Amino acid sequence: MSPTPQQRRAARHQQPGDASTPAARRGPSGGAKKPITVEAIISTAFGIVENEGYQALTMRRVATALETGPSSLYAHVVNKEDLDELLIGRLCAEIDLPEPDPATWRQQITSICTQLRDQYLRYPGISQAAFAVAPSNLDTLRVSEGTLAILLAGGVDPQAAAWATDSLTLYVNAYSLEISLVNQQRRHGDGSWVVSRDELLRRFAALPGTFPHTKRYAAELTAGTGHDRFDFTIGLMIDGLARRLGNAGLDRLQALSGVVGVPAMVNVQDGYRLGVVIDGVPHTVFAAPGSPVTREWAAQRCADSARFRSERPVDELKARPSDGFR
Repeated sequence: MSPTPQQRRAARHQQPGDASTPAARRGPSGGAKKPITVEAIISTAFGIVENEGYQALTMRRVATALETGPSSLYAHVVNKEDLDELLIGRLCAEIDLPEPDPATWRQQITSICTQLRDQYLRYPGISQAAFAVAPSNLDTLRVSEGTLAILLAGGVDPQAAAWATDSLTLYVNAYSLEISLVNQQRRHGDGSWVVSRDELLRRFAALPGTFPHTKRYAAELTAGTGHDRFDFTIGLMIDGLARRLGNAGLDRLQALSGVVGVPAMVNVQDGYRLGVVIDGVPHTVFAAPGSPVTREWAAQRCADSARFRSERPVDELKARPSDGFR
């Protein structure tokens, strides 16, 4: 007995590849037409989205393009949601995932987000298919797994890394959808929905005095070309994660203050210079974001890295709040 669409879907979730069996065509011209497979359905669906936008994609539209009836498609895909998942999975399969590197984790995350954005923008509006679904396609999960691995390698704590993976993906999906909608309006709309920057500046300038900040900063509100805002937002999210790393390192060291005294903390680039007391002896230690701060770590750091020691006594550092103590 042939496997059901549900069984085929389950099989696809267990192993990549096209698990469907070509369906025989019926009728006088059946032998002259290409057989219907999952691959044929996916390829046809992509063609429809590329040329007409995601809103035009329906099972009936795909069936018409394949010169068959919708019931023939259901022998290979369960429903429209199943087809959506196959399409997103196919795009995710094109994403290059680097080996997690703690030294370049920020650049690696930015690269993944940029690749995903560019894949979505090839097919107008298709990122809509990724909203409000729990992915089970292995290719889609591969991107989430790779993103999570990079964040963890960069020192982000597991809960923050998990939520950041979701938040970054959600932003990429939303950004790609908005860009697709704008582009479609420019191509096919009447021009009233999408306006130029000059027109937007004119509208802001005409606002009443109850909008003082919008009027004053209209140039800033309308600034940016290309993907400037995308780059800014992804960078903002990643920088926020990096700051959490530094704060987490301080929290861990302060929690050990009963064993490792912390009389002074001076903020420096990408980390903290810490005045610590070990066995009554003052030292200065540099703690990078995410450092595994323990008594043994601090003692070893002081013993091995004389270059991190302060030229001034710890008490003098403590007495100078202008250095930026926290």
